[in-house]
Amino acid sequence: MAKTSTISDFFIWWLDEIAQVTPQRQKRPSDAADVVLCAGGKHGFFPQTLHHCGQDDVLEISSPEELETAFVKLGRSKTRRVQIQLKPDRFVERSLADINLPVSKARLMAGVDVQTNTPFRNSDVDALILSSGVEPGCRYILIKKNELRSLIKSIKTAGLKLQDVVIEKTDGLHRLDRRGIRQLGGRSLLEKTNFALKSAVVVIFAAWLFTAFMAEQSRLRAAAADLSTRIAEVQKQARLAREQYDERLKLLEQMASIRDDKKLANSTVYVWDLLSRALPDDTWLSDLTIEDGSILVSGYSKSAATLIPLLESSEGFDDPEFKSSVVKAPGIDAERFTLSTEIAGSPNS
Repeated sequence: MAKTSTISDFFIWWLDEIAQVTPQRQKRPSDAADVVLCAGGKHGFFPQTLHHCGQDDVLEISSPEELETAFVKLGRSKTRRVQIQLKPDRFVERSLADINLPVSKARLMAGVDVQTNTPFRNSDVDALILSSGVEPGCRYILIKKNELRSLIKSIKTAGLKLQDVVIEKTDGLHRLDRRGIRQLGGRSLLEKTNFALKSAVVVIFAAWLFTAFMAEQSRLRAAAADLSTRIAEVQKQARLAREQYDERLKLLEQMASIRDDKKLANSTVYVWDLLSRALPDDTWLSDLTIEDGSILVSGYSKSAATLIPLLESSEGFDDPEFKSSVVKAPGIDAERFTLSTEIAGSPNS
């Protein structure tokens, strides 16, 4: 019940806010009441005046029987709308707050206010909230129990439609909250049926929205799962491609190293062959170093001084020279030497 009241309060507040920001249209003749019933006198709701709009006749009603007779003369018609105007001496107006309150909260506060701050009892009076938007604040009126209820019942029994209930004040007419008026008069079978149909439409529409939302959420979840699967597959393929790329780089590095080693081996064989051809048989080598087109050799020879001319006359070497002094090798009939030379045709030569 509390949730229902809160939702109802929200819609009433929302409609009031919409009404405040939208231009107010002028009432058309069809929006006005067809019958105005001015109720109130010094001794109860009678005498009353019944004014049929569009006609000059004003009926003076002094009893409930005369009122029922007047309604019968109007004829049963749901399109004929009746407005009840309460005279100032038929109600007591009270203020609840300086701001507008939700209707359900205003009713609770009105009940407490009647019980604690007035000489009346809640069982003897009806507390009716005034519609917001006319004056700032939340106000309500007290009216004797069953007087307005019986009047509304007579209108419905006559087959007429109650448009609204207003109170007369010095500054004009003020409308009562429609929900409070419906509670006083109750709902007819047709109104209950219409309310049930509207409620069913709202429930069906809400169920459709919820179903559509859940279906959309399900599709989104399925799409997200499918996307995650595809991303995982692509990441797996990317890792595999990266591993293959790294393996290929390693293979290329190995091939380049093999080519360098092969090239070095070929150049070493080539240089060794040139030296074998250029050097005499009484000369043998102990060390051979090849670097950037230059060679450095160490060894023994019976006549080391003859090695430089031999290398100069050879077609494979340029600029031979000793890198250290030639010395007599101990224990053998030979000289120890170390020399360097450029390989003919190299960039450094």
